[in-house]
Amino acid sequence: MRLRRHGRWLLCTVCLWTASASADDPAALRVQPEAVQLDAGSPRQQLIVSSGSGDDLSPDLTRAATFVSESPEIVGVDATGIVRPLATGTGTVLVTVGDAATRVAVEVGSLAVQPVDFDRDIQPILTRFGCNAGACHGKQRGQNGFQLSLLGFDSDFDHNAIVKEARGRRIVRAAPESSLILQKPSGVAPHGGGLRLPLGGDEYRLLLRWINEGATRSLPDMPLLEQVTVAPTRRSMLPAEQQQLIVTAHYSDGSTRDVTALATYQSNESVTAAVDERGLVTAGTVVGEVAVMARYLGHFAVCQVALPLEGDVSPDAYA
Repeated sequence: MRLRRHGRWLLCTVCLWTASASADDPAALRVQPEAVQLDAGSPRQQLIVSSGSGDDLSPDLTRAATFVSESPEIVGVDATGIVRPLATGTGTVLVTVGDAATRVAVEVGSLAVQPVDFDRDIQPILTRFGCNAGACHGKQRGQNGFQLSLLGFDSDFDHNAIVKEARGRRIVRAAPESSLILQKPSGVAPHGGGLRLPLGGDEYRLLLRWINEGATRSLPDMPLLEQVTVAPTRRSMLPAEQQQLIVTAHYSDGSTRDVTALATYQSNESVTAAVDERGLVTAGTVVGEVAVMARYLGHFAVCQVALPLEGDVSPDAYA
């Protein structure tokens, strides 16, 4: 089946699209970003795959794509298109959808372990998992004697609450795994907010490393977060179609990092297009326009999503 929108024909299934694509056509697939740079400060990158036209009508093919690292000693990639560094060097990731294929170059810089910074590394975790939300410890008097600033707007207050308040019982430097800031959200100890921080996950390990390093407030000469951007910035979608977003943080020293997994998302009209905690947008059935917001450490970026009315506009209407 085909639908016509804005004067263009769109194929309604990935299978129909791949039937016309060829591995010999380098424009058949488009991957964002076109090249990937990773290091210890930027340890992951989400890829999104679309058809070669790359306009706002191009369907997202990420969930239909197959990702294979052609340099498994340098770079790894999972089934969802998340690339991770394994060793310093240069590698490639092969992306295929049906008979179409393309490659993404990946450059891995230094993987020397960087000290954990409270503002850069810990606050995003507290925000992403809702610890400082208005329904939890971010409300006016906190929750169960533990209060954080709403959405992490006051890092000095939050660091003091975690490290110094309650006789310092939330951080146990001699036995970091016993720290309440780890045990409660990971479900090891009873927690009114339920399981928030999976035991042994990336964020859990980062919090654990921060405690092992002394739970310091800040590191010297840290670059400042200047803005966040989202890709794509616009999409025109079919009902039930999906689109993965990529959120990138830009710092004052020119560096960037993929913060898709740590951003929070909100749609201003979820019946037209909803978004989940991974940044995956799903179009509904109610036509209209939607702003899908990505928020990271007080910075915002918006993807404009449209779900047009199906069918053609008659020439009489234009006249």
